Amino acid sequence: MPAAAVAPDPVYDSAKQAEHLQTAAAMESSEVALVQGVWQQVKPKKVHHGVEVLVKLFDKYPETKDRFPRLDVSSPEAMRGNVRMQAHAGRVVSQLGALIEDLDNMSLVNETIYLLGENHNKRKVQAKDFEKFNTVFIEYLKETLGGAFAADAEAALSKFMGIFASKMAENLDQ
Repeated sequence: MPAAAVAPDPVYDSAKQAEHLQTAAAMESSEVALVQGVWQQVKPKKVHHGVEVLVKLFDKYPETKDRFPRLDVSSPEAMRGNVRMQAHAGRVVSQLGALIEDLDNMSLVNETIYLLGENHNKRKVQAKDFEKFNTVFIEYLKETLGGAFAADAEAALSKFMGIFASKMAENLDQ
């Protein structure tokens, strides 16, 4: 009996890989260094920063609360004091940090984003949700890091977050 034909895996499709390599080229080494420098400022308090970004997200875009039925999003105080919120926020920021730390290995970054996209697609997350998160994340860093978040670092991080959101959107049902 002949073996069943296997559909090509979109992650390893050669056209996708070429596109991913172009994405890698879109980030200059100086931009990567700036993004990684920002991450070094966030990393020591990643759970705190993650919670505060989510508090800000839910305040600015209250409709996003519906995406988190298992979290207590009733008030900023409840969110800040909730261990489940802290765990989720820590995972979100840690995953972003892992992507940032691996920017020299875009194949790994793209595979990780692909898996994240699949995971978020199961939860019916849409591309616009990532755009909202990106906006709030950049605003939060500007407010929190102040002068340590220079315009060139902001531009580089915005570029990275845009690439991230775009790659995530490829794996979401819209």
